[in-house]
Amino acid sequence: MVTKRARNWLTRGAFIAVTAIVGTLGIASWALSGTIAAELFLAGPPREITVIEVEARGVTLAADATSRRPGIWRLVTASGTLVVGEIQSADDDAVRRRLLAATGAVGPGAAAIDRFVYGPDPAAVGLPFSEVILEGPRGDMATWVVEGIDDTWVIYVHDAGADRTEVLRMLRKLSGLGLPVVVPALDDPEDPEARADLGTGSFRQVTAAMDFALGSGAEEVVLIGSGTGGSAVLLAAADDRYDTAVAAIILDGPLLDAAAVAEARLRSDKVPGFLVGWAKAVATFRFGVEWTVLDHVAAARLQPRPVLILHGDADGRFPLASSRAYAAAASAATLVVVAGAGHGETWNLDPEAYEAALEAFLGETVVGPSGLQP
Repeated sequence: MVTKRARNWLTRGAFIAVTAIVGTLGIASWALSGTIAAELFLAGPPREITVIEVEARGVTLAADATSRRPGIWRLVTASGTLVVGEIQSADDDAVRRRLLAATGAVGPGAAAIDRFVYGPDPAAVGLPFSEVILEGPRGDMATWVVEGIDDTWVIYVHDAGADRTEVLRMLRKLSGLGLPVVVPALDDPEDPEARADLGTGSFRQVTAAMDFALGSGAEEVVLIGSGTGGSAVLLAAADDRYDTAVAAIILDGPLLDAAAVAEARLRSDKVPGFLVGWAKAVATFRFGVEWTVLDHVAAARLQPRPVLILHGDADGRFPLASSRAYAAAASAATLVVVAGAGHGETWNLDPEAYEAALEAFLGETVVGPSGLQP
């Protein structure tokens, strides 16, 4: 027979045990929500490479998988930068690449790979521009404007953890097609409030840029978004006020399903399914992640506009699978898969092929809609 005292102790023990379990699960969910945030918001560290020798027409690098990658890249050192192009020769120890540009007095030593290549502004790629200040939802928003002759304007939205220099790789091609280009600077990527929305807040900055273009002579706009910028432009395009204003959309390595990114990371860490759900709920509380709103794949069938998606098959940040699913569901979407490209590297691996795809899509959809030809 169990005495009253024993029952009380059993009840207290059970309560303590349950409290301990729930507390442990709560702590685990809180920690896992931080893992989700890091996966969604933070870009990985840049690749590093060793510079052996710099000459007038070539740069010799230590041989490894990074130095052998094709395409155009910028190498950033403590004393300057180098832009390198095609491989001229290679052996087991060294790779020599063509030197396309240099700043500073760069010598042998460690360098970081910068995929954005050009900077600090459109003048770096030979284009005149103006800087305007737009009133955004979070205050003043510095914005580059590159003029053109077409009445279709382009709004370019950069990725989280990046800045406006991301557009400079493709800017000459866009300008060469006669398209005016507007490039707003989104909030400081180090600001947690700015990063956490993954497009659900920054799309209002996109619509502010659209309003500027439409009020400055644009008849319609093309929205181009990279990474989380892709999420922002899709949300901006879904605003009923711009039903007839948005003519086409281009997405580069876009975030199309935030939940898929989070769940894949937690599954890779062998987190139990029920804890995945708890962690996502805590991520909503801590970081404001709106999982349903950020499921663009689910909304793809409602997308009537032409969409071009460029995505690397080595993108370790936002999965190619989501772009495949979006392209399969949207009625007028085209997916271009770039072999070997990591996140944000689709231009770098083969600039000519990238720009040809861009030109073909824009030529079919928007260039010269009122008979103006560049």
